[in-house]
Amino acid sequence: KVIEDPTFEKEYYGLMVKKGNEEVLNMLNEGLAKIKENGKLKEITGQDLQGINGNLTGNYVLGADLDASTTASWESGAGFKPIGTYNSNDTSQSFTGTFDGLGHTVSNLNINRPTKDYVGLFGYISGSTIKNIGLLGGAVTGEDYVGGLVGYNYNSSTVSDAYATGAVNASPVTVE
Repeated sequence: KVIEDPTFEKEYYGLMVKKGNEEVLNMLNEGLAKIKENGKLKEITGQDLQGINGNLTGNYVLGADLDASTTASWESGAGFKPIGTYNSNDTSQSFTGTFDGLGHTVSNLNINRPTKDYVGLFGYISGSTIKNIGLLGGAVTGEDYVGGLVGYNYNSSTVSDAYATGAVNASPVTVE
């Protein structure tokens, strides 16, 4: 349930836990304590985003804007590896979770995989939800099923309140 409170600035979010739900409250407090200990409350890197490939069924939020310009030099220039892909023999390789950008942006994302299909920040999504995210600048290159934010949207996936402004190149068509 969403409760709007005009005293909160738009970039801050609050969590409410039902009275008596000590388990959830303890998990939240432990998680915040770990984030504060590591000094990364406001620091998010492209590596963190890339880690979603480790659990394609999870629920994720982007807690701050992310400058992904370092992805241009990853994997000998191939850049960011799209989150999720298609494999007819293994459907567990597609992203089936939820990603909420909380209104934040990922800027300068670079993906240069001209011989690969299903290329984008999310390469292949199935039954998933992507929302409240902006992709600013950068460049995405692939062969077929290429998009800035999502390469291929399958199985009633929902993409809402999302946009991409960077260059997208697919064989043999280029869109800018």
